[in-house]
Amino acid sequence: MKNSILRDYKQSTEYYQINCFNFDDFILPDHKKEISHSFLEWFVGFVEVKFEFQTRGFEILDNDIQLLHKIRTTLGFGKITVYNQQCWKYSVRKQKWVDQLIHLFNGNFVLKNTLNKFNRWVNKQKKTEKKKKQQCVKFSLKNAWFSGFIQAKAKFNASFSINSKNISSSVYFSISGNQTLCHEIEKLFMITGIFYHYKKKPKQYKIIFINLPAQKQLIDYLFNFPVLGQQYKTFYCWWRIYLYRQERALAKECQRSYVSSLKQQKKLKRLCSQINYGNIG
Repeated sequence: MKNSILRDYKQSTEYYQINCFNFDDFILPDHKKEISHSFLEWFVGFVEVKFEFQTRGFEILDNDIQLLHKIRTTLGFGKITVYNQQCWKYSVRKQKWVDQLIHLFNGNFVLKNTLNKFNRWVNKQKKTEKKKKQQCVKFSLKNAWFSGFIQAKAKFNASFSINSKNISSSVYFSISGNQTLCHEIEKLFMITGIFYHYKKKPKQYKIIFINLPAQKQLIDYLFNFPVLGQQYKTFYCWWRIYLYRQERALAKECQRSYVSSLKQQKKLKRLCSQINYGNIG
C-alpha cells in the first residue's frame, strides 16, 4: 500500500502554474472551528524558507517562541520544545497531522525547487493518501504568501547619525538560484534595480528595498498581509523611520527646511537600535 501511494510522488520536471491557493483538502482538528485563509497562505510562504524537508515528520526552528505558539495554536496541533539557547522547535510527529500538512502543502507552493523537495520529503513519510499535484501557485501580491516569505527571510535595517542628521532605511533578503522570483518581485513592485548578484556566488541574488517608492509599495502590502510576532514590532518601528524619511523628502521637494529637535533625534536613534538589534519591548 505504502509503495503504491508513494510512487505517485516521484520527482518530475514537469509542472504548471495556477493563480490561487486551494486548501480544500486540509482538514482542521475537531476543536478548531475555522482558520484564516490568509494565515495558511502566510504559513506556506514561511515554510518554503524555514523547512528543510530533510526529516521524517515536520519541524521548523525559530528564535521567536511567540510566533511558534501562534502557529501551533492556529493549526491546532504540534509541539514546541527548546532546541538550544537561542531558538525553539515546532514539530509534528503524529502521522495523522503530518498527512494533513501534506494536504495543506500539496499543490500550494510557489517555488518549483520547493515542490521538488516536497516530493522527496513525502517519500520519507510512512504513508499518505493524497496524490501529488505537479503545480505551483503564481507569485502575487494579492495573497499573504510573500508576507510569510518576508517573515522568514527579510532583514529590516535603519541608521541615523545625530552629527550629520543623515537617515537611511532598507529591507533586504537573499534568494538562491531563483532569478525568476527576483524578476517577478522587481516587476510587481515596478521598481528597477532592486536586486543584484553576490560577486562570489553567481546563483545568489540579493533583493533590496531602499528607495521610498519601493518601500511605500512594500509597506502597503504588509499592512494588508502583516508579518507576525516579533517581526511585526520590528516592521512597525521601521515604518516610523520611513514616515520620517518621507517627511524630509516632501520638505526638500517643497524647498523648505526640515529641522528635527534633539528629542526627535534621540527617538530616531533609539528606533534604529530597536530595528537593528531586536531589543523591542
